[in-house]
Amino acid sequence: MKSRIRVILIAAASVAIVVATAVFFQRTQSSASSLKAGERLFYERNYSRALAALSTAHARNPEEERAAWYLYLTYLRLDRQKEADALLADLNPNGIRDSGILAELGNYHYEKKAYAQAARCYAGSLSLAENPAVRRRYAETLVWQKSYSRALAELDRLLRSNPSDWRLQELRADVLSWDGQYVKALGRYRELCLAGYHREAILKKMAPLLGYAAADSAGKGFGRELLSEKSGVTDPAERPSAGSPVHHAEGSEVIPSRMSSVPDADRGRGLAGKASVSGMYLHTEESAVRLLKRHPDDEGLLRRAISAHEAAGHPEQALALYERLLTKRPHDPALATAAARTFAWAGRLDRARQLYGAVIRGGKATDAARAEYAEVLYRDRAYGDAADQYRELWKKGALKSKQALDYSRALISLREYAAASGVLEELQRREPENSGVIEARADLAFALREYDRAERLYGTLIQARPQDPVLYGRLADIAMARHDYPKALGISRDMLRKFPSSENALLNIARISSWQRDYSTSLEYYDRLLGSVHASSRHYREKARVLGWMRAYGRSLRLYREAVSRYPEDSALRAESEAKKHYYRNAYRSSVRAYRSWLLAEPHHPEALFDLGQLYMQQQRWREAAQTYDALLADMPDHRQAATVRKKIDVLSSLRRLESGAEYFSAKSASRLTDVNWTGLRTALYMPIRDRVSVFVKFDRKDYRFESGRHTPFSNALTAGVEYRNRPDIMLRAAYGFKQNSGDLRDSHTGSIEAESMPLDNLHVDLAFRREEVIENYETFSSHLQKSRWQGRVLYDGFRRWNAGADYALDRYSDGNSRTNIGADVTAHLFYEPTRLSVSYRWQNYGFSDRSGVYFSPESFTTHTFGLEWQHFLNDEELYRGTNDTYYSAAYRVSLEPGSSLSHHVEAGVYRDWNSRLSTSLQYQHTWNSKEAVYEDDRLSAQAQWHF
Repeated sequence: MKSRIRVILIAAASVAIVVATAVFFQRTQSSASSLKAGERLFYERNYSRALAALSTAHARNPEEERAAWYLYLTYLRLDRQKEADALLADLNPNGIRDSGILAELGNYHYEKKAYAQAARCYAGSLSLAENPAVRRRYAETLVWQKSYSRALAELDRLLRSNPSDWRLQELRADVLSWDGQYVKALGRYRELCLAGYHREAILKKMAPLLGYAAADSAGKGFGRELLSEKSGVTDPAERPSAGSPVHHAEGSEVIPSRMSSVPDADRGRGLAGKASVSGMYLHTEESAVRLLKRHPDDEGLLRRAISAHEAAGHPEQALALYERLLTKRPHDPALATAAARTFAWAGRLDRARQLYGAVIRGGKATDAARAEYAEVLYRDRAYGDAADQYRELWKKGALKSKQALDYSRALISLREYAAASGVLEELQRREPENSGVIEARADLAFALREYDRAERLYGTLIQARPQDPVLYGRLADIAMARHDYPKALGISRDMLRKFPSSENALLNIARISSWQRDYSTSLEYYDRLLGSVHASSRHYREKARVLGWMRAYGRSLRLYREAVSRYPEDSALRAESEAKKHYYRNAYRSSVRAYRSWLLAEPHHPEALFDLGQLYMQQQRWREAAQTYDALLADMPDHRQAATVRKKIDVLSSLRRLESGAEYFSAKSASRLTDVNWTGLRTALYMPIRDRVSVFVKFDRKDYRFESGRHTPFSNALTAGVEYRNRPDIMLRAAYGFKQNSGDLRDSHTGSIEAESMPLDNLHVDLAFRREEVIENYETFSSHLQKSRWQGRVLYDGFRRWNAGADYALDRYSDGNSRTNIGADVTAHLFYEPTRLSVSYRWQNYGFSDRSGVYFSPESFTTHTFGLEWQHFLNDEELYRGTNDTYYSAAYRVSLEPGSSLSHHVEAGVYRDWNSRLSTSLQYQHTWNSKEAVYEDDRLSAQAQWHF
């Protein structure tokens, strides 16, 4: 019978497991399908339907952060800010590891004209994956921010991979003119004119620059010469359309071949065509739009309007027209391919992928179209799919040089380094002088941390392109990756000599100097940046951070306020300023909220992640701290401070430690009935039992001497306890102790219950109950005198410069006596680390209910204590939580006691972390009274702590 029951139970359990697994699998699959559909609808800009799908995906799997972030983006697009903010409260900004999400956040901020915040998002996206469309938009945001040198660097990077993009060339010339580099801008414009690109429009741009460049006569002559040219320079629109596309962006071209075969419907269309031939693209656009309103179904006019929008550099306005044409000709592969190019140009990579995919699935795609499809996949960060497409074309030899380079970079992104190396070796064999191949090989070597090889290749590129400051910056990056900061400084100073206004060089020197704690040099170069044309909110922010590292918190906050007033549209700056304000005043909860907002504006920002991790460590929230530093190290694996802290977190979060110490104490006072002397040895072991719960056991041995050595008892005490931590909300600790005394002395039972909480930021509340022995002299010891103490303390530390506290205690003695104690104190910090100097004042009054002839028990005893405390750190690096500290300290206090008596107290100590696991400390203190024989004590203690 029992065996049958057992079989039935096993069968029932098996069925339950199978059903539960099936339900879980079904929910997981359903969530994944909803997420996939939601993402597709989101990129199709169908936000209402995307909201339904993403809400379903998030509800079925709340732990899926990708669904949550796309849902958040959808709420933003629908202007449902309240729902977006509510969802953000449950999200972890550190978890954004998807470059697409960052790019979409950037697009949202760009459309809202929050260019600074958009730039941060685009930079974060590009740090995860290269995307020319995102980099182009990043460059545009830098232009809006007037960060012209940075914009030029990004445009140079784009042009190296696509030098025939005339629109980018024109934009680069424009930026040079806006940056005041008029001669260089004129040279670029001249090259564009000679190439036949928008000749008359470019000449109009050149006219005012001639005066700015102080070359009026020569410039006017050059302008007349260009205007009189009738041969050798032709407008792109005058060239044969077939086989001669005008490139406006990567993979895009005008499609006039089919339009030229459509006869003009009326005189207006003829005028539009003439405007196009003359190169007046804006007029063409206006004419075509007006005609299209009159003849909305004319396919020829649709095509002309598309061509006009593209020629004027407005691909976004051509997209709707392409959609109308595609509804008329849904099976035209040439039209679908042309539309896909323009959608890709406009950054609508999702639609471009759909169009290319349809052409390829129809079996009518050429190798060129497949290569363009692979380019779109690469730009859309679908490196795996892009590599698959490229791989087949690479084997067939159907890839152009740039496409092959993109293939190698996709392989590098996938960490398929061997395959990338093979592609680059073949490209090197085919085109040994192609600088793009050499640069890709250098980038591969850098990714492989083959710094010597990368350095050689970048050096070769510098010989070919000695005026390219980006390459010198790469050499400085290599030196910094090796932590060879002197060399990086040397390279940066050489850059500054070659390029006196180089923002990159000035910034490198300022940054490296701050890392080496050469703060005066760092501030000098930040001031040079802030006084130059390159001044930007980023430079204000970095200088303010350096002031914070110097503990000049007031100056730092003033600089943040100045930056916010100069750049009110920079939401990332405002977020950082707010975060630092709360961080500097040690407001934990407000700081965490502010840092999360900062990380939303600038995902994976190293400063934000590092500070947030420090906040978590301060409250012993080891899991959150570990996740934060893991996110930082995933982006910056060579971040030494983060690596040090992460290692320390592993040690501290284990909650396993052993403490051992020795102590000597002696106190004498004839008038205050004090005579005790003891030496002690103690050992404590702490072990975790759960994530936030640990237990401990302590052993304490003491040998006493009383009345000049006539009594020498000893005691052995064993204490066991449990501790629960959920800071800053609550920390609870409870302990019970048993103390065995020698000879006929009675044994003792002791114990304690403690609670610590921070109910509001900067407001600390401590409550405790303790049962302990009173050992003032041999009589109190032998009579087994004990007391029960109830105490509470409130402390406010809302400002870095000072804190204040108050406390109350009530002691109940076993002989029926009682004592009340009231105190208040304030501490001001004059200097901060590495040398901390503080002054303090404390008022205290205590009194007993009854007088005792056994121990000192005044009715009322008031003291006024003034203190001076000094602490000096000897750390080689910057101070932060998680580093290994070495410091020594000293203090002096003087107390005014009743009867005009002065009590003096001095102490000195030294502390050292030998490594992340072992630390030791030594401390001595001495107290004496100005009136002889009133009171005197000495204490010497040593302790070692080992985490295992």
